[in-house]
Formats: sequence, C-alpha cells, structure tokens
Amino acid sequence: MAKIQSTNNPINSMYKYGPIRIVSPTIGFPTIQSPGNHFLVYLNTEPGLPVEPANCVVELCKGERRITFTGESTVDHGSKYFWTAYLPIEKVTHITDCLYCAVVKVPNKTHEGLYDLKITVAQKSFIQENSVQILKTLSQQPKFCLLADTHIGFKGYPCINEPNIDEISIAAHAIKQVNYIHPDLVIIIGDLVDWSSKGNWRDFINLLKLFEVPVYTVVGNHDYYWDNWWIGYPPLLPAPTRCDPVALRHYIKYVNPYLSYSFDYGSYHITCLDSGEDAVLTPVEAYGSGLSDEDMEWLKTELKDHQQNFIFMHHPVTRTDANDALKPDNQIGCITKNRVEFMELCSQNNVVAVFSGHEHKTECWHTGKVNYHILPSLTRSHEENAFLFVFTKSNGNYHTELFNCNPSKWKEPAVGLFLPTEPVPELSF
Repeated sequence: MAKIQSTNNPINSMYKYGPIRIVSPTIGFPTIQSPGNHFLVYLNTEPGLPVEPANCVVELCKGERRITFTGESTVDHGSKYFWTAYLPIEKVTHITDCLYCAVVKVPNKTHEGLYDLKITVAQKSFIQENSVQILKTLSQQPKFCLLADTHIGFKGYPCINEPNIDEISIAAHAIKQVNYIHPDLVIIIGDLVDWSSKGNWRDFINLLKLFEVPVYTVVGNHDYYWDNWWIGYPPLLPAPTRCDPVALRHYIKYVNPYLSYSFDYGSYHITCLDSGEDAVLTPVEAYGSGLSDEDMEWLKTELKDHQQNFIFMHHPVTRTDANDALKPDNQIGCITKNRVEFMELCSQNNVVAVFSGHEHKTECWHTGKVNYHILPSLTRSHEENAFLFVFTKSNGNYHTELFNCNPSKWKEPAVGLFLPTEPVPELSF
C-alpha cells in the first residue's frame, strides 16, 4: 500500500513542539493501509503518562463531520461517530522524552473508507481526523487532485488594490466538487494559509475535514509568515524579515510533522518538497530560498530507484520557454538555490512531472525530458480559481484537466452546506 519511504526531517525531532497529540499519521499526512496491515502511530504525551499496550486503546472512527461557517471563519462542532474498529496494539516503543511509537494492526474485516484515528491513554483521548485511509487494493492508474495557494486568512490588501474575498466559502465549494469527482488522493501545494496564526490554521484544518479522500500538504512561503501587518507593503521589508521558521509550529503540530517526504502510490513515487521561505523580494514578486544541499542529497537517493517520479513543491523551478528554460527572465518567482542542479537531477532520474503553485496562474511546458506545471490559486486567481486533476496511466503517461471553481459559476452558495445537527460550543484549538 501507499507508505512513507523517506523524509529529510526525522520525526523524533518534532516532539518538542508538544502538547499532547498524535504526531503521525495526521490530517495532512495520512496513512493508507489495507485490512490486515500493520502501521506506526507516533504519540507525544505529557511526562508521567503511562504508555503501554495494556493502558492504551486505539480506534478507527467514522461519523458525521459537522462544520459551520461564521463570517470569514469556520467552527468545528465535532463528529457523531457511528462506527468504530479497535486496532490491536502489538508493541509500544519509547523513543525519546515524551515521544512513543506504537505498532498497530488493521483488523481483517475493516471496511474501506477514510477514518479518524483515536487513541486513549489513561482515560485521556487524542484524535487525528481523516488520518487513516483503508483500501483493499490501490489503483494502478490513480487520479490525483492538486490544489494550490488556498491562502486561508486572506482579507484583501487595499493598499495594493487587492480586494477582499471569502476564501473559505470558495475553498469549501471546491472541496464539494472534489469529493464528487472522488480522486484517490489530494495534494495541496503550499500557501495553505495567508499567514501563520492559530485562527488561520484552525480554519484550514476545518476545511481539510470536509474532504472524503486522503490529503497531503506541502508548505509555501506564506506559511512561513509570522504576522500580517506588512503583507501589503512588499517593498518596505527585506525578505528574511517576513519569515520565521517558528511560524511553522502550528503546521507541524496540527497538520503535518514533515516538511519534505516521499511515498509510493501504485507505480508512482511521490515526492513532496519544501521549497523554502522568501529569499529575494521585489515590489511584485517573491522568490523562494530553494533547496538546500542536504535536500539535494536526499533527493538523489529518493529518485534514482524509481521509474515514475512525480514531484510537488510550492515555488516553480523555471518558467515557460521551451527553447531556453534557464534564461534570467524565466527565474522570476522561482527557487534561488540549487535551481539548475534540481532540473538536471530531474532530467536524469525518471521524473515525469514537477507541479508547483505560487504564481496564481496556469502554465505548462516541457524541458529536459520533464513536464513542468504551475497551478492557479484555488481562491485568489479571481476568474481563474481552479484545481487540477491528474489522470495517470500505468505506463507513466498522464493527462490533466483543470476544473474552474469561480464563485460566479456556483449554482448554490457554499455557506450553510455543512450545518451541525445540533448546536454545540466551539472547540478549543
């Protein structure tokens, strides 16, 4: 089944971002398993909490998700679980400090579906929604749905004539469309939030809960932003001032513990990369810091043994120009470190395509035996709001279809589509 092959940031370094929680799998880093399989669950606990098989209960839970929209934010009213399966715990390993790893088994008669994972330790329960997908077999010609630049928390920048939008309703309606088409998995390629705050991440996570398929996330430059007061004034601040890796702490705690990782799905090897924070800033464009030398060494190992590689990263590597893809004009908004080296590595290692966002518009070209795609923003491309479907074939060929989700084409409003069956207080974050 689909499983994590490698990451370039070990999970045992993530526990320091506590509090108590399931570290992995998560809503933005799910695991896909078949009945009878074993998989690993990482749990960060408080000091003194006894974690051992006799003191733990692990469950797969399925129920009605109840989300409401209030103005420009979301409220999670929880789930009414109507089906659960208990997962036998075969081993618990103490890794470091408060981080534990449990080996659990999926019962042979577990139904197919996307489930919440619930762990109870000493009468304290921890839940990761939409974090376990159960499938009997993987599709050999999977359908991938790609979203980019959701920018949850965007409220318009009047100083540069950026109008306000209801990005939450736009995203919710798009998710409804995605669920109807029902891909095998979804990958969201960066700028998940407009800037990193608890409120914005809460709204983003609540939107992820509306998906009926597994979702994998990749960070973008906006996810590194620590505040929003300067966003409308790009010429006034140097790029590093805008960014702080600590801003990712909410993402790591609640969405996905990894910044770069890879996994297999059918005959395809999927690699998700962190293309970095802002490195160069102009009045109209932000360039990405790019890939470190450590990233490149990790990539060489990841790609060389696979015949069909897809890569997903927020910043583009180059821009459209089949005759001279490396000329200076085609570096605008792209990664700034290991750019040429990355392209050479892709052309030499069976990379079928590289998908990026960041530019809020659609571009596609071919160079060095590799297809490069740039996606429009899901919420901020105005008339071009869209998501991309990738339909694969077992021989490595694929075709794409762009689905427009412009609000003017809606037949019904998104707000109010996901109402709770009864009023309950807002959950704490």
